[in-house]
Amino acid sequence: MFSLTLIAASILTSAATVAPPTTPQVSFASDQTANPAAFYLIRQPWTRPSAAWESRVRACGDPTPTSLASMDDFNVQRGGRLIGVRWWGVLTSGAQIGKPYYIAIYSDADCKPGNLLYRTCVVPQVRSIGVDCRDQRVFELRTRIPAFAVGTGAHYWLQISEDDAASATPGANDFLWSMHQPVRGCRALTTPNYVDYRPLFDPCNQRESDLAFDLLIKTP
Repeated sequence: MFSLTLIAASILTSAATVAPPTTPQVSFASDQTANPAAFYLIRQPWTRPSAAWESRVRACGDPTPTSLASMDDFNVQRGGRLIGVRWWGVLTSGAQIGKPYYIAIYSDADCKPGNLLYRTCVVPQVRSIGVDCRDQRVFELRTRIPAFAVGTGAHYWLQISEDDAASATPGANDFLWSMHQPVRGCRALTTPNYVDYRPLFDPCNQRESDLAFDLLIKTP
């Protein structure tokens, strides 16, 4: 789960919607004139040098896990419209840049994902930022999403998964979702079927881990 930080936000300027893998990368810009009270960021960035975990579905149109799909929870302190997502992960091939990802949001059901509330497919902007404990290159991925209304005090779960059918190498992990430590709130979970869940452990230090992502919310 996330800590909450008020910011003079980086406003995302190009929307990513459900799209084929040929969709160009989404561009971003910072709006330094934005009212800081109108935006806030829920932050849980990659904790260097934490490892990364599998999260892959068959396709955006068929989000059945190919092996494992992963998700983490977040709380909203001020309601508004969720408009942007940034996450960190390992790309095993440069050919994965420009490929789509499945994003889904669920209600909370006793520290597990509940009902599916929202889903979309996005092609994020990507930049390299470091190397993890397994000597794998870590990238920051970020995109605007079609707005999703979040309620004050609400508790949700976020899933981000590679679209295997449209990936650089179908049948293999081209993306692994980087981790955040220590765990905040509910533990991040992974599932083969959206029924059975288990917590994530960093293979480098054997500690339970969350997943690394930020959410940009525009308040009314």
